[in-house]
Amino acid sequence: GDVLYRRWQAPGGGMDRLQLLVPRNLRAKVLYWVHGVAWTGHFGNSKTVRWLWRRFYWRGCRQDAEHHIHFCDVCTSQKGPTQRSRGPLEQYLVGAPMERVGVDILRPFPTTEAGNRYVLVAMDNFTKWPEADTMPHQSAASTAQRLVDEMFSRFGVPEELHSDQGRNFESQLFGEVCQRLGVIKTRTTPLHPQSDGLVQRFNRTLATQLAILTNKHQRDWDLHLSMVLWAYRTAVQESSQSTPAALMFGRELRTPVDLVFEEGHVPQTDEPLARTRRNFGQDLCGGPPGLPAWTR
Repeated sequence: GDVLYRRWQAPGGGMDRLQLLVPRNLRAKVLYWVHGVAWTGHFGNSKTVRWLWRRFYWRGCRQDAEHHIHFCDVCTSQKGPTQRSRGPLEQYLVGAPMERVGVDILRPFPTTEAGNRYVLVAMDNFTKWPEADTMPHQSAASTAQRLVDEMFSRFGVPEELHSDQGRNFESQLFGEVCQRLGVIKTRTTPLHPQSDGLVQRFNRTLATQLAILTNKHQRDWDLHLSMVLWAYRTAVQESSQSTPAALMFGRELRTPVDLVFEEGHVPQTDEPLARTRRNFGQDLCGGPPGLPAWTR
């Protein structure tokens, strides 16, 4: 029932990690867990490989992961070719969480059973931490209220709030809210939303991930929003080489994979979570019920 682990340190002097050495017959299952379930998302090569390295290893795992992603039917059906902007863009530097937050309203989706049609998106430029909340309409009053309730009350008021020139963000009411909170309101230039490129890129990612998870009728997308946010918050970002969660809180968020492979044994209880952990650990590692002993 023993298993082997490999001690590995992330590039850039990161903390030491123990990577489970996965046998050949279980690698496809592991690849599905890091690219195919809701809490890890259907991200590209870089994020998926980094997610894989946090817990698992085998010789050639990067190539296997890239091959798995390349032939992922779900990704192929939802993701088209991307075109990079060739225009000169000026880099906007930030140095702390909640220094600059970008906001946007994501396109009208099919109306859900709860009556939701829009998604209010907010992203901290420094940590890349995203917040998203469903909305039945996009009035200035509801937009301002959701920002205060769902983001500012949790993380504090940002120094600067950046948006496009949508009517809800440019209304007198929204401006008064920013003024009372002491927030500097900035906006994109006309016909050039690229100046809010961080939020625009996340909007594309969010829309793609929701399309992957929703049913054919596309009217249950609001039920999957929290899982997509969870996946993005725990994915390593190429620009920072860290997850949004680590930069925002100074620690990583636990995921179901972390619960399965955390140090120690699972208590022998009838709780659903404990059963899930035992079953997955047994299936992945081939041991008896209960997680196998760690081998250093």
